[in-house]
Amino acid sequence: MLFWERFYDLCIKNNTKPNTVCNLLGLSTATATHWKNGTVPKADAVLAISDHFGVSTDYLLGRAEKQQEEQQITPTENDEGDRNKQRLLRNYDDMNESAQEHIANYSDFMVSNETNLKSDIQNNKMKA
Repeated sequence: MLFWERFYDLCIKNNTKPNTVCNLLGLSTATATHWKNGTVPKADAVLAISDHFGVSTDYLLGRAEKQQEEQQITPTENDEGDRNKQRLLRNYDDMNESAQEHIANYSDFMVSNETNLKSDIQNNKMKA
């Protein structure tokens, strides 16, 4: 039953219904009823649902508690930049979609500013 509970919960959180998701993924709506009654889904269905909701297959099948697997970042050096990168990715995964969009936009803005700054410095060196 754990698969059904997680699948149903994901549908509710995403303002949709199990039958709607099944239709979108090319599965029969009877399939959802079978899952609700405890039938274990086929691997291709689990993969499709995993991709649709952006969660791990392990989460759907009850093998993981978190919806997404932790991204493993192995620092090449034990420096502040690597720790900040790990912290940023952990925090990003805990944000809702709207907050993630704000972070992505801010990141684009910061990269653009840094690129412009480097360009200005390069232009000033050429003039000197």
